[in-house]
Amino acid sequence: PGGANLTTPNRSEANQVGKTKTTAKIAVLGIDLSKKSFQLHGVDAKGNTVLRKRLKRTEIAAFIANLPKCVIAMEACGGAHHWARIFKQFGHTPKLIAPKFVKPYVKSNKNDAADAEAICEAAQRPNMRFVPIKSIEQQDLQSLHRIRSLEVKNRTALCNQIRGLLLEYGIDMPRGISYVRERVPWALEDADNGLSTLFREFLYGLYRELLHTEKTISELERKLQVLGKQSESVKRLMSIPGIGLLTATALVLVMCRYSKMDAKWLPGWGWCLDNIPPVARRPCWESVSEVIAICARCSFTELGLPFG
Repeated sequence: PGGANLTTPNRSEANQVGKTKTTAKIAVLGIDLSKKSFQLHGVDAKGNTVLRKRLKRTEIAAFIANLPKCVIAMEACGGAHHWARIFKQFGHTPKLIAPKFVKPYVKSNKNDAADAEAICEAAQRPNMRFVPIKSIEQQDLQSLHRIRSLEVKNRTALCNQIRGLLLEYGIDMPRGISYVRERVPWALEDADNGLSTLFREFLYGLYRELLHTEKTISELERKLQVLGKQSESVKRLMSIPGIGLLTATALVLVMCRYSKMDAKWLPGWGWCLDNIPPVARRPCWESVSEVIAICARCSFTELGLPFG
């Protein structure tokens, strides 16, 4: 009516937002990460959209390096910690958000542009919880733990398969890795147990694979010991009764210097290394549960426990 020409901008026109505006106005930049292309959504200090852009993986670093300092928000997904460390080197303030906290801010059907906008919106919430950025050392330690966990699962699967196959031939082997390790050679050498020559070859192959897996686990644990000796945090944790090498190195991956409020939000994960003195100074710590209770609150005064 009235001769007004009202048209809805299409997606190509929407993607032009920000191309005519200076990137110096960007206060918060949300990035939806993927393997080959990244979707960017930037807003100014008032929350107005000033940038919508899609970049290839090879273009993102150069683009971010030329941006003025701003807050860069991403979902805590695969590769997020890597990009967060790179963006931090450029002088920006990277923030990682758990995907479950971003989902409520998606306005329409799930796509890259909507996800980037939702990430940008979630990062501006004053009470948003952010994921701490892992260092290279923490990721190395995490990779070592995950590889060891996989090898332990493979070892258990091999033992179960060996026991199940032997049971089909009338040989009942007790449960436990030590029994499998000791009794498989006996079964191979016993000529009167009814095992065929072909099955003995199969069994010997499984047994060799089991020994190789155990050797790999031992090598990984030796590397953990080396890393543990190099980390002051691991040493301090291992000084607590009930915490060994595996537990200490795993806890280092989730230890963060949270504030008291953050610690209340994250009970059991709000560890603070500064509040873990040597056992000699706290001889009353007799259980791991007590230590966790103290560190989860990240405050000795709240519990009435003097520090130092």
